[in-house]
Amino acid sequence: MRNILFVFIIILFSCRNPLPTEHQEDRIHDTNNILKLHTEVKQDTLLIPTDFVKVQSLTDTVGKWLGDIYVNPIEEDVFRSLLILQKNDTLYKIEKNIFSNVNGIDIITYDDGCYEYAFTGLYNDYIIVSAICRGNNTVSDDIYIEWKYKKKVFEVFRTL
Repeated sequence: MRNILFVFIIILFSCRNPLPTEHQEDRIHDTNNILKLHTEVKQDTLLIPTDFVKVQSLTDTVGKWLGDIYVNPIEEDVFRSLLILQKNDTLYKIEKNIFSNVNGIDIITYDDGCYEYAFTGLYNDYIIVSAICRGNNTVSDDIYIEWKYKKKVFEVFRTL
């Protein structure tokens, strides 16, 4: 009986996890620092990238919340990227020259290397942006991004 108890104790202690060595602790610390650089901050139940700021909330015609607009600002009134978020879902995104919604790519603008935008209008259920190219001081035509009530999606307004 003593032999069985002795074998059981040896098995028990050999199966436990050893304490991390100094080198392992450094790796864990480095991993945590890397994760901190790429983590998102929880604000009002939304997960947003840390370099984005809230601009305004969007609502439909009866006042129902559609989502919040967040931008990655460059300077006052000029931003690099845009997100329209509802809870943890991205309803719309502008990144470089690609405008996308929950269904995929909405439009791709001319790729001239000018990936800065400015708001020319902010409304309850739509926004208006213009692309800015500082190198040659040009601004694109207005781009209307609106809530499509029947489709329940944000899209760029297209004329026929």
